[in-house]
Amino acid sequence: PAHGGNPGQTDGLSLLDVVLIDSLGLGRVGELPLASSAVLTGRNGRRKTSLLQLLLLCYRESPIRIVTVEAGRETFTGNYLPRTTSYLAFEYQRHGGHKRMVVAYADRTGERVLYRFIRSHFDVSQFIRADGEFVKVPDFRTHLQTHGFQYSERQIESQSDYRNIIQGIPCNSTDKQHQLYLRQLTQD
Repeated sequence: PAHGGNPGQTDGLSLLDVVLIDSLGLGRVGELPLASSAVLTGRNGRRKTSLLQLLLLCYRESPIRIVTVEAGRETFTGNYLPRTTSYLAFEYQRHGGHKRMVVAYADRTGERVLYRFIRSHFDVSQFIRADGEFVKVPDFRTHLQTHGFQYSERQIESQSDYRNIIQGIPCNSTDKQHQLYLRQLTQD
């Protein structure tokens, strides 16, 4: 259930920004701030609706339901994560005021969306190397580690695990270590 004035706020979590890294705009970093009012304007075909649909991903919707091939469009990853340097970053604030981020990116086949939680606010240096080039997904974890950012050891590979973390719902796995790991991500 939504609270007060911030449309991106749910129990214990407030979505602050959606950042597109080399996503809808080739070679660009675009930001949709949500902590205050925002207005999207532009001519038809400029991907305003595509940008707004990203909010659904943060709020637990499956990528397959956001972009449907039947509607004549590319897959979710083909649309939003088309390159090995494409990322979607959702910066949020926990109830205690701590800023965190979850980053979505495509797997190596380009078919699935994977997630990594980062214990930090958005910083462009998380995605751009010192030479100005975008960090490739296979190098993302090492890049974060080299630059001193704390991140989840394992990437989240299932939509249901991601949804459970965001919603704070215990997972149904019989693997006790996996349950503990997801619970720690939920509480962080």
